[in-house]
Amino acid sequence: QQRGQLERALAAIKKSNAKDNRTDPLSLRLEAQIQAELGKYKAAAGTLMTLHRREGLPDAEVLLLARNFHKGGNPGIGRKVLLDLLSGPSPDPRAALEFARLEGHNPAQRQAIRQHLSRVLANDPENMEVLEQLTELDLVDGNVQRARQRLDDAVVKSGWMGRTFL
Repeated sequence: QQRGQLERALAAIKKSNAKDNRTDPLSLRLEAQIQAELGKYKAAAGTLMTLHRREGLPDAEVLLLARNFHKGGNPGIGRKVLLDLLSGPSPDPRAALEFARLEGHNPAQRQAIRQHLSRVLANDPENMEVLEQLTELDLVDGNVQRARQRLDDAVVKSGWMGRTFL
């Protein structure tokens, strides 16, 4: 039932845009969101690219663009979009976490994931999501001692008394 409603909404947006012979940015944003919800990731990426060419995208929408490229069968483009977002002086933690989520299975990206997460954690040492992701990488890589030390350091910085139970 919801899928049908989304399909009708998408058709109405396209009809309205064709009738007016123009597409406003809000319509494009809504269209991309519905396309992604319907699993039409390539179409959503294309719509977001149109919006990007017209007026640029805020970081949150760049993340959506990367995710849609990745899910739409173009992981290399999605990766490049994320890496461009991470190349700035103070990268968004959400971008590093998304990079880890999308590329975590790829051994060729493991070092880059660790590097970007570490850089974000250095800028924002209280970001528990990033700390958890780095610790999980340590554990997956079999480096329990490194994971334990990372957590112990975080506990010391937080002022908590005691050691971690890892």
